[in-house]
This record gives sequence, structure tokens and C-alpha cells, in this order.
Amino acid sequence: MLDTRKSRTQRMRVPVPLLALLAGLVALFGFGINFGEEVVGRAAPVPHGHGRNGIGVDEDHGKGPGGLAIASQGYLLRPRTTRFTAGEFENFRFTVYSSNGQPVTDFAQRGDRRMIFFVVRRDMTGYQHLYPVMDPDGTWIVPLELDAPGSYRAFAEFVPGTAATPLTLGVDLEAPGLVEDGPISKVSTIAELDGYTVVWTGDLLAGSASRIGMHVIRDDLPVTDLDPVLGGRGIWSSCARVTWPT
Repeated sequence: MLDTRKSRTQRMRVPVPLLALLAGLVALFGFGINFGEEVVGRAAPVPHGHGRNGIGVDEDHGKGPGGLAIASQGYLLRPRTTRFTAGEFENFRFTVYSSNGQPVTDFAQRGDRRMIFFVVRRDMTGYQHLYPVMDPDGTWIVPLELDAPGSYRAFAEFVPGTAATPLTLGVDLEAPGLVEDGPISKVSTIAELDGYTVVWTGDLLAGSASRIGMHVIRDDLPVTDLDPVLGGRGIWSSCARVTWPT
């Protein structure tokens, strides 16, 4: 049984090596996602067809940027449940299935991890970067607390043992209740936290490769002693334009 208590190793809220990732989220999610409606004071819905016994896949099929589909390239992300009680810890369990219907248990090692997993709410709050562990049968388990009611998106990035490039699958999570979130943050190329500043440089061009940079600064000086994470000095994520169902 996995311990569901909060721990520094399992529930990394915003460690210094991940500031670059947050800056990427601020810069890209801010203009890259059309949420479709103002969400202040609305009630988060109970998900349809996403109960504790399984999840339908038809609604999320299709090609698109990583993390927008629950199934892609012959792989399916199947969570045990997508409904949570806000403010309570639960063990979130999910399995990756291959096209032959069997659970995938062979994942390439990337740094010290085989699975990159994070969760963020529609209004870009509640971000969590978590470390699931895999049972021998292919079930991934991670303690997860959705702090407040609302609609969230969970992203799982991995490299199947026979693949050459990472694959990102995503699934919607719900914490029913009254949502009292504020306006979506403005687009910014600067993120600040705990005395650190991350500055984004470069421009993204649609349909072509772009070179971008992240600079970590503290007390007006570059920070060079970042701790390794997943084999590098930081991780970065992006998401293209998409309207999430409302």
C-alpha cells in the first residue's frame, strides 16, 4: 500500500529545477489554450462516462499535440478513476495499454524516471509535478490531492520500450463543487518564485523548429548550481491551442 501522506519526494510543488517548466507553462498555456468560457463561480461537473470502473476512449481519439488525447500511436492511457474529492488525498492509478490490449510494463529510463507526470487546473492553478511508481502488472500509482473543485488535466509522458521518441497522453480529472477561480493569468515571459526569476527568450514559430532559452536568475546573478532532474538541469513543457470541453 502506497503512503498517501504528503512527502517532498512524491509531491514536488515548485522546486527550483522546475521553475523553467513553470515559465514555459505561463508563456505557452497563457496564449495556447482557449478555455471556452469564463469559469468564475461555476460548478465543476461530474464527469460522464469517467467513473471508477473505467473510461471511454472515443471522445479523445484523434491526432493532435501531445497531451490532448487519451490515446495515440497505438497506446491508451486508462485511469482507474477521474473523479476526486477536493482537498482529499487519493491514490491515483492508471495503466498504459498497447494496441494489443495488454498493459505496457517496458518503459525507457530517462534520467532517474520512466514516467513524467503532472497535473494542472483549467485556470492554470493547482500545478503539481508528481512521481508515480509502477507495480509489476503495469499499474502506475501516485498520491494525488486536487486542492479545490474544478476541472484538471493530467499529463503522462513516457517512452515505450520499443519507441524512439517520447509520447504524451492526457486525461481530464474532475473535483466536483463550486469553482471560485479568478481570471486566467496574462501571458508572461517572466516567472518569479521564492527569490528566483526565470526569463524566457526566443520566439515560437508555427510549423517550424524554434530555438528558445530559459535563464534562471537570483539577486541579479545567473543561477548555475541547479540540481539535476530527469537527467538534465530542468524540464520544459508546451501545449498548442485547444478548446477543452466545457
